Amino acid sequence: YTGKTRDPFLSDFSYSVGRNLDIEKMNRAAGFLVGKHDFTAFKAVGGKTEDCVRTIFSAGFEENGNVTVFSIVGDGFLYKMVRLIVGTLIDVSDGKIKAEDIPEILKEKKQTPGFAAPPQGLFLYRVYYED
Repeated sequence: YTGKTRDPFLSDFSYSVGRNLDIEKMNRAAGFLVGKHDFTAFKAVGGKTEDCVRTIFSAGFEENGNVTVFSIVGDGFLYKMVRLIVGTLIDVSDGKIKAEDIPEILKEKKQTPGFAAPPQGLFLYRVYYED
């Protein structure tokens, strides 16, 4: 939620950033996540998962007024991976990280390049199963 004043009806269901986000930069950065990569950089510190290779099929943001929605589709996610991705992409919006740095962040495999967005607003929308 990007409104300047916190919306009490959305506070349990959204992360209130309280400022406008640069969706164009964030979507450009999210595009670098698409494909098969080792997502060690987006694994929670102390996470026990050995194999961090995942395939992301799509990732991007859409704006609807003061509500910005991030959707990501993949073959699996690490613990706190999506929250770390969103936090990192907010850092891209704020100019703390360049969109073009995402491939290097993935390659270096250093954990937690950005902050973990809070869990409010994180929803599992759909699970796809192979036939």
